Amino acid sequence: MENYLTIFREVRSLLEQEGYSNDTISSNYEEIFKNLSPNELTFQQLMVEYLSEFNVKSMDYIDQHYWTNGIRVRRYNDALIVTDVIDDLQFVVGDEIVALSGDPLSDLAERYQKLLFNEPAERQDWHPILRKQSSAKVRRSDQYYDFDLHVYDDNRGLDVIQHDQYTEVVVYSIDMLQRYLHEPAERLLIDLTAAYGVIPDNQIDWMAEQLARTEFVMLVDAMTKGSAERLADSFAGRGRLVGRETYGQAQLLKKVALGNHFFIYSAYKDKTVLPDVMVELSESSFLQDDIRQVGRFELMNRLSNQ
Repeated sequence: MENYLTIFREVRSLLEQEGYSNDTISSNYEEIFKNLSPNELTFQQLMVEYLSEFNVKSMDYIDQHYWTNGIRVRRYNDALIVTDVIDDLQFVVGDEIVALSGDPLSDLAERYQKLLFNEPAERQDWHPILRKQSSAKVRRSDQYYDFDLHVYDDNRGLDVIQHDQYTEVVVYSIDMLQRYLHEPAERLLIDLTAAYGVIPDNQIDWMAEQLARTEFVMLVDAMTKGSAERLADSFAGRGRLVGRETYGQAQLLKKVALGNHFFIYSAYKDKTVLPDVMVELSESSFLQDDIRQVGRFELMNRLSNQ
């Protein structure tokens, strides 16, 4: 407990140095940590809740390993649509999660407004909330299923897919894109729609320089976070970006290791990146991967005009 309290106080001090100070909120959470003996997961979740009180998307408190529930989801109306199955094979793409741990999604959306930053449904990141749950009620066609939820270490870095005229690079971990760009293909479709991670700014600048020597189109979405957003921002307004407005962490981010976690924060206001070619979200787009289709079309146009 004492170690957790020490970490909390260090985070509080760093926030105050950056101009984020609220004695009432911080003192309330300090009392919580004085009176509780949380495990690592509970501590991490409490820290995320604490940071959400400041309503700044650039703040986060994450594990040093990227954990998931084995699926990726996107909210549409009062359901979470499963858009990707990573590890948990109970699910299939297109499943609709209508309740978590017995609570309807509409109730959870109201309960977790701060964690969702009061964003419209299509821009909400439910993955941190999903990790807090033990079960999911799933609608599949006209059938309902109850699944226990599990936690997995997501080891995916990136996928490289060769096409006749270009190479498609699907990025999950931004530092793996940096490794790939030491010897990149000359024509690239770079998918950052699920990219995560925070790396130093000089490494982002290096990646931007490498990409400037290639012909590429970059895909972004509301779930594009952190250094992936900052990399995309390097090319905003140059006709390279396809997709939807990004999450809101495109500012200079600082990352501090504390215990088994990272505290991520910025001294600046949140910033999103607007793509040059906007792709509207629709119910069918969860399953048809429309951003990728538009991106391929834009890349082929660029190649044909060379």
